[in-house]
Parts: sequence; C-alpha cells; structure tokens
Amino acid sequence: MIEIRSEGIPPCANLKAMVKKHLDNLEQRIKEMLTFHQELSHRYEKIETALSDSSNIAIEELCQDKICGLIERDDKNETENYTHH
Repeated sequence: MIEIRSEGIPPCANLKAMVKKHLDNLEQRIKEMLTFHQELSHRYEKIETALSDSSNIAIEELCQDKICGLIERDDKNETENYTHH
C-alpha cells in the first residue's frame, strides 16, 4: 500500500480487493470448520452410543486387542457408508 501510494496512486481499490480476498478466505475456512465440527459431533455421538451400549460388552472385547476399537470400527463404518452412496 505504501509503495502504491508513494507512486502517487491512491491504494483504495487495492485495499478493497485485499480485504475482499481475506473475507473470502475467512468464509471458506469458516465453512470448513463448520463441516469439521459436524463430523466430529457425529463421531462423538457414535462413540457415546457405543460406550453406553457396551454395558453388556467388556471394553477389552470392544477394543479387540487394538489401541481403540472405536476408532477402527468407526472408520470402517464410515468407509462402508461412503461406498454405498
């Protein structure tokens, strides 16, 4: 901006374009964050359901010698959901 102004050109149009670009980038990031929030909330609900349903199933059985069976189970189910659509 300073360089443009030092050349005798008012930088207002450049400023407007720069602010618009930042707003557009911010809008895109907000959309991505909202999508991520929805996905994470959905995953949390699935984990909450699995853990409350696991009263009849031992946690070790749920994990099946994995670090956390909920992660692999959820990823497998998500993959199946994507392949069926």
